[in-house]
Amino acid sequence: MGNAADIAKELAVPPGGLPSQIEQIDHRLNLIAAWQRGGADFSARCVDIGCGQGDQTAALAGLQQGEVVGVDPGPPDYGAPFTLAEAQACLLASPLGARVTFEHSDAPSYLASTPLKFATAVLSHSLWYFPSQAAILDTFVALRKAGVRHLALAEWSLSIGHLDALPHLLSVLTQSLDVGPDSEANVRCPVSPAVLRRLAEQAGWTLSHEETLAQPSLRDGEWEAAAGRALRGETPLMQTHSDALTAACERTKSIACMDVWAAVFT
Repeated sequence: MGNAADIAKELAVPPGGLPSQIEQIDHRLNLIAAWQRGGADFSARCVDIGCGQGDQTAALAGLQQGEVVGVDPGPPDYGAPFTLAEAQACLLASPLGARVTFEHSDAPSYLASTPLKFATAVLSHSLWYFPSQAAILDTFVALRKAGVRHLALAEWSLSIGHLDALPHLLSVLTQSLDVGPDSEANVRCPVSPAVLRRLAEQAGWTLSHEETLAQPSLRDGEWEAAAGRALRGETPLMQTHSDALTAACERTKSIACMDVWAAVFT
């Protein structure tokens, strides 16, 4: 089971229907291919940090015979249209479930408590959900101490290949002004590839490969634009960002996604 359509059929179907889920899994498979070009090893056990509903976990399980452990600290009732618990249960009940384990924990705590060893650690579109750069650094350090051989990262690049992706970029910049313990922003820690490289190197990792993938055919840009526009402009700077986001959305017929940065560290 190594193609997007077969893997997607085993997962909870989003409002966009099966085609939407196939697009999501296809993107996740493209990320794995990029990491493999960088030398990441997916033939042995790997860990998916910040796995969420399990899209990347499913893609990894569909490509290998080894175990995939998905780790996420989010509460079981978090997420929409399916909660973490609902989506993860669907994957576990599928033919892929025999190769998947989910752990409800933050990564440093889990790594400190498990006897398992991992060839590769994946953080795929999960880094912006961390509460701070310090938390990202702690996770990179914990993975290094745990003896993980490859660190595979993927996140939005903060660059656009087409003007239709401008609302996605502006929405992230708008949400970045609303970070903090009481924030309701969807993006918690919008870090750039340059910052992620610095944090990884600070934790003792060495960059071995990076590339930019052209904007995927996903609805994330649309969702993030809606989340950004929902924020209140309580400061002049926030209002300015909100106005720019609104103007970009009104001039864009179909909101696209930013490009994606993928990298491997050893």
